[in-house]
Amino acid sequence: MLVGCNNPSTASDPLQSQIGSSGAADSAASRTYRLRLTQLGTADQQDRQEFIAVLRQYGLGSAQFAAARRHMGHKDSLRLRQFLVLEKRYGWPHKSQVGAEAIVYAYLLVQHAPKQVQLSYRHKIQTSYERGELPGADYATYLDRMLGYEGKPQRYGTQYDIRVLANGREESYLLPIEDLSQVDERRETVQLEPLLPQLVPGTLVFKPGMK
Repeated sequence: MLVGCNNPSTASDPLQSQIGSSGAADSAASRTYRLRLTQLGTADQQDRQEFIAVLRQYGLGSAQFAAARRHMGHKDSLRLRQFLVLEKRYGWPHKSQVGAEAIVYAYLLVQHAPKQVQLSYRHKIQTSYERGELPGADYATYLDRMLGYEGKPQRYGTQYDIRVLANGREESYLLPIEDLSQVDERRETVQLEPLLPQLVPGTLVFKPGMK
């Protein structure tokens, strides 16, 4: 996936004309930044809705699913390229600059980037959470993934996978987790719904229809 490129903007780009200008123009630049993040984040979520629909209709091992995954990966790389240009110009977004929703969109664009890009934003995303600008559920999802990259068990139970059984049925299962018995107490602190009721008792397997 493409993680960086030369700046594709031109002098006529409204973003370029707003950099380094007065306070009024800075406000206009913030509105433009918010708009661009919203556009990118909305497209990201729309693509994922379509991807999930293909998965549910055709299944994990289908040619349609493989094509949908390639398509989404390509679109993710294009969005990431645009986000990196924006973030280089404006910095990591703050609530006072772009609003709460746009910060979540920025987080999603990073979350759906290649591993090394995700890792490079760890401090910024953690700081955003500590400032109360990124929801706890989003931070928990990001942290669980980073722990997985480090070969450590996740803390909040946000990471799972799907496997195809011998009978052809698909099964969702939780990836390795720290102290499963206490996971719902940890999830409560980041406003995540209880996990244990979703699992087959005594296993890491999700009950049918849970995922």
